[in-house]
Amino acid sequence: MGKKTLVAALAIACGLTACVGDSNQTNSIDNNPINPATLVQNGEISQSQLINATVPMISTTIGDQSFVCSGTLLDSQTVLTAAHCVLDMEKKNSGVLFTNKNVISAANISVMLPKNLSIPVGVASKDGINTYAVEQVFVHPEAFLGAGVDGGSLDIIDTYHLNDLAILHLKKPVARQYNFAYLATENPKPNTPEIIVGYGVNNGDGVVYASKNDDGGSGILRYATSYVSKITDGSDGRYIDVGGKVYYNDSHSEYSVYTKICQGDSGGPDFVLNNKRLVVTGVHSFGSGEGCGEATTPSSSVSVAAYYDWINGGYLDYHL
Repeated sequence: MGKKTLVAALAIACGLTACVGDSNQTNSIDNNPINPATLVQNGEISQSQLINATVPMISTTIGDQSFVCSGTLLDSQTVLTAAHCVLDMEKKNSGVLFTNKNVISAANISVMLPKNLSIPVGVASKDGINTYAVEQVFVHPEAFLGAGVDGGSLDIIDTYHLNDLAILHLKKPVARQYNFAYLATENPKPNTPEIIVGYGVNNGDGVVYASKNDDGGSGILRYATSYVSKITDGSDGRYIDVGGKVYYNDSHSEYSVYTKICQGDSGGPDFVLNNKRLVVTGVHSFGSGEGCGEATTPSSSVSVAAYYDWINGGYLDYHL
C-alpha cells in the first residue's frame, strides 16, 4: 500500500450507542453548537463543554522528548487512544510483533483535562488543568503486525493487522465534572457527518485559517465537522476514512477546503451525535503522504465497532 504517516505529534510543549460507563453529567450537547461550516484541517478551538469534558490530552515522554496525543474517556478511569501513542516506535519489519519492552512506562504518560470546561487544555493556565497519572497501559497484542515501521512512517503490507489501539487505566478516577463517551457497535454509513476532535496542529499546506489567538500549534483541543468518505470492514482492514475535500455548498460551485487529522490528533475520536450523546466510531490513526498527508485525501481511523469486544473489556485478558 505504500507509505502512510502516523499522526502523533512531537511537542515540546446499544446498537450504535452501547454504553461503556455511566456519566456523572448529562450527555446533552451544550450551548456551543458544532458548526458545520468549520471546514479546516483541524478545526477551531473547542468551546464545547461536552467535548472538553470527554477528550483528554495525553502527554508521553521518551528520554528528553515529549509527545502529544489525544484520547477519549470511556469511564472514570479508562481512556481509549492509539497504540502508537504509547509505543516506542522503533524500526520494525512487517510480520514482526512489538513486545512489552516497546510499551512506554505508565510513569511516563499523563492524562490532562481542563478544570473549566469552557477553556480547553492548551488555552488554560497550568493551574487550570487536572493531571492524572496512568496506572496501566494495554496495547493491542497485534499492534502494527501488518506494517513495517521506520522513523514514524508505515509501510502497510496487511491492513487487517494494523490494530492501532490502546487503553490507559488511570490511577484514580477523574473528577465528577467529566463526561464519558459511548462506543459504537456498528460503523456509520458513508457521507455521515462526524465530529473529528484532537489536540493536533492546525497549520501546514491547505489550512485556510487558524483561530483567533491561535498559532496553530499542538496541545490545543480543536474540532471540525467532516464526513465519512469510506468504510473498510473486511479482509482489507477495519477502518473509517473521514475528511478530504469538502465544498461549502451541495452544488460544488463554491470554494472547497479540507478537514482531516494531523500531528497530535492520534488516538482522538471520530464522534457522531446520537440522541445528544457523543458516540465514538473511530480512533485517529494515520494519513497518506508526508506530514499531515495530502490535503484532499481522507484520514484513517480504526473502527471502534470492529474492535468492540477488545475495547469493552477484552483488553484485560488479551493484551501486549
